[in-house]
Amino acid sequence: MKVIKNRKLWISATAITGVLFGALVVGERVTNYFEPAINSMLNASTTQIVEDPNADQIDTEYYKSEYTYDQKGEEKLVEDGKNLYRSIVEEGTALFEK
Repeated sequence: MKVIKNRKLWISATAITGVLFGALVVGERVTNYFEPAINSMLNASTTQIVEDPNADQIDTEYYKSEYTYDQKGEEKLVEDGKNLYRSIVEEGTALFEK
């Protein structure tokens, strides 16, 4: 008799846990889908803009060009591009011949 009660207890506990787990999975999917509507109803802030007082002093140009932004710089850029093309063609030809 004691074994039967224990078994019924475990079956009940497993069934309740399964139902709760299923409800949590479905609830999570639904709340993720309706997140913007829920946030607007609750007046929840999802972003925060932080102003940096030292922003003017930070260098944010990560890939600096070696060329100036004038006619001379453009001519140097075109010439370097032609030299790179010539070098690639020479190396490819050398590899092709071997």
